[in-house]
Amino acid sequence: MNDRIFAFILRVRICGENAVFSIVDTMKNMRFEANLPVGLISSNYLLFRHLLCHNKVAMKLIVGLGNPGTSYEDTRHNIGFMVVDKLAREIGTGSPVWEEDQKRNALVAKIGGVIIAKPMTFMNNSGIAVASLASYYKINKVDVWVIHDDIDLPIGKIRIRKGGGTGGHNGVDSIIKSLGNDAFIRVRLGIGRGKKEKVGEEKGDRERHRSVVDFVLSRFTQHEAGDLKKLIKHGTEAVRIALTKGLDKAMNRFN
Repeated sequence: MNDRIFAFILRVRICGENAVFSIVDTMKNMRFEANLPVGLISSNYLLFRHLLCHNKVAMKLIVGLGNPGTSYEDTRHNIGFMVVDKLAREIGTGSPVWEEDQKRNALVAKIGGVIIAKPMTFMNNSGIAVASLASYYKINKVDVWVIHDDIDLPIGKIRIRKGGGTGGHNGVDSIIKSLGNDAFIRVRLGIGRGKKEKVGEEKGDRERHRSVVDFVLSRFTQHEAGDLKKLIKHGTEAVRIALTKGLDKAMNRFN
């Protein structure tokens, strides 16, 4: 689907209090791509709005997890940041405008009825920002979607899940504690565990994985560049499908 048309449909379909209904102007700019006469669009404004919004959906808070600061850029733990950066570019009408919300300690991009956020609290305190944003925008816990890394999934794999435990992820643990329940949606992005490394120098020494902390704070290798690119692409696509066609469709596609 053309990105401009996708952005238009998303903005109109999500009929939250911040929804954008500049249908006529938007469609005039897209009339050749949409192959619809401007006069028809202008005279049937309410009809187009009804057709696109008949399945009203609640405002969504989509959170990508990661650590702020240049020293953490492009690390495995920041894959959530990478996906929401791409998502904001794709569903917006141009370059995303990230606003610094100092009260809620997050970077926020508002696109129609979707709030995209990157907590600036560092990973282990992500819940503070998420709970504050959900409260401020009056978003139900089931409409909070969290995108994060998962070492228990092979690199490139994606799993979408409703509720559940922490899976050993400190950011998810913080969100559960701050929201008071685990009802939010998780988009788990597989980063794998890496190759085992030899421990010691003597013959017979065993091999083991690097510590979890060292591994998730490491950067993807040049050999993994292709897998990373696909992971960001497919992670973004999964969220797009969930927004426009529903979570079940996305789960059936990627789980």
